[in-house]
Amino acid sequence: MLRFQWIRGCRRRALGVTTCLVLGAVIAGCGGGLVTVSGVVTLDGKPLPMARLTLVDPANPSPDAYAVATTDAEGRFSFGPIGKPGGGVKAGPHRLSMTTAFLESGPDDAVVPQERVPPPYSTGVDYDVPSGGTSSAAFELTATKP
Repeated sequence: MLRFQWIRGCRRRALGVTTCLVLGAVIAGCGGGLVTVSGVVTLDGKPLPMARLTLVDPANPSPDAYAVATTDAEGRFSFGPIGKPGGGVKAGPHRLSMTTAFLESGPDDAVVPQERVPPPYSTGVDYDVPSGGTSSAAFELTATKP
């Protein structure tokens, strides 16, 4: 009788440990497989400040699949889902576009800054997000000369 109780106790503990391991794996996987993508944008060799970068997963064009970043004064950026700067993006193929003609917020009569991002980046290019992410993405833009 004592042996059956001991075996039953071991089974319960094993079930509890297994449940914890499975739940831990599920919770760890619920991050959506996001990786960090950060780097710098330059225009004619100089940092491009206040540029909005957008990554869209063409296989999933829902708003949750968009990632955005805004460059700082040194042209540095870090991607994250909309509303979560630096939160990462899913690895794989994306469409990348950039613009300087945007307003974060402001009065209705605010002037939109002039577009300084040349094609093809202003219209969009293919960008493959590495499976391990990257901290050295470099986008070196050249202004189109008239």
